[in-house]
Parts: sequence; structure tokens; C-alpha cells
Amino acid sequence: MIDESSCPASNSDTKLLPEDFDLALLEPDVDPETGIDLSLIRLNLQKTPWERIVANNDVINFGDGLRDGVARYYAASRQTD
Repeated sequence: MIDESSCPASNSDTKLLPEDFDLALLEPDVDPETGIDLSLIRLNLQKTPWERIVANNDVINFGDGLRDGVARYYAASRQTD
């Protein structure tokens, strides 16, 4: 459930959302028995197996790039000390 108290008091002041936007659309489809977000499962099942493999590979490559960047940053900072 979306906590409306954390939303801006007046949508017209911020212009982030259209006036007729329904915040309930942002609530995930959660299984009441398990608490699992079914919307993410349904979204991923719409993809073909190949699309899921490619997306997974993209995440792995991104993580590898982050790790390499951090290693280079710390290697460079050690050389200046």
C-alpha cells in the first residue's frame, strides 16, 4: 500500500503527476498468502528465455564493470599515498 502521507500535499504545486493519476496503479500485485510481488514475476514471464538470458548477462556485465571501476579507483588512490 502506498503511504499517501509521504506524497506531496498538493499535486498542483509539484506537477509530478497528472491531476487524475490514481496512486493505486503503483501498488504491486502481491499474493496475500506468501507476500510475493506477482507483478515482477508476470513481467519477467512475458520475456522469452533468450531475453531473460540477455538481461541477466547485462546485469553481470554491469556488476563486473562496477567491480573493475572500484578496483581501479582504489589502486589509483594507493599510488598517490
